[in-house]
Amino acid sequence: MGRASRKKQQRREQQSKEPRQQLDSNLGNPSAETYTQNGFILWRKNKLEEAIAEFRQAIRINPDFTNAYMGLGIVLEDQGKLDKAAATYREAIQIHPSHVEAYTNLGGVLYRQGKLDEAIEACQQAIKIDPKFANAYTNLANALDDKDKPEEAINAYRKALKLNPNDADTYTNLGIVLQAQGNLDEAISAFSQALKINPAIAQANIGLRETLQLKNLFGNSSTVSSEQSGSRMWLGLSRNPRPEEPD
Repeated sequence: MGRASRKKQQRREQQSKEPRQQLDSNLGNPSAETYTQNGFILWRKNKLEEAIAEFRQAIRINPDFTNAYMGLGIVLEDQGKLDKAAATYREAIQIHPSHVEAYTNLGGVLYRQGKLDEAIEACQQAIKIDPKFANAYTNLANALDDKDKPEEAINAYRKALKLNPNDADTYTNLGIVLQAQGNLDEAISAFSQALKINPAIAQANIGLRETLQLKNLFGNSSTVSSEQSGSRMWLGLSRNPRPEEPD
């Protein structure tokens, strides 16, 4: 697949959880929590402006309520307001310096902005805080791959999958990188596992079909050179960064 055509792994798969209140050092007025919960409900209904209003009201009531900043950042990302989203996640980090989701989401935003070194740094900080947080490894792998560090990206994807073996999108991302490296059998395995978990993933279906064609083209070889593989041969494949809703 062409590098310029890629987006990065989308958030919608990971945003079904309610905020985990223990992350906040000062819950303060319960209505801040209520406004935040309402904001997430509206966001899931794609009522983004109304969701923003709820999150902002929560912040006005309790400026230290980090889950409200997290919700606001997620919605701003959905609107493509990446600078504002990054600033919002940084505010959450300033309030709660060990907020693993905030660092992970910040890494995803920086990645979408092409700020790969900063994205890698943010994801590594998330991993330092919580080495078992799978999404941080996924976002780190996305950035490493774009930095032309495919082996490091593959290792990070595998770590993410060890922590969350039911993540179809990360299997898809892994398959994309493996195919580009010419590791056809491993790519086929990754795409197949993604489809076993979620048969509806278009990227995995395309990737599997094209990798099988490539394998047949080269006489059923298990590996080929990256030049032979075409290095991202599917212009339609996309990969989006994965922000995390606080659980």
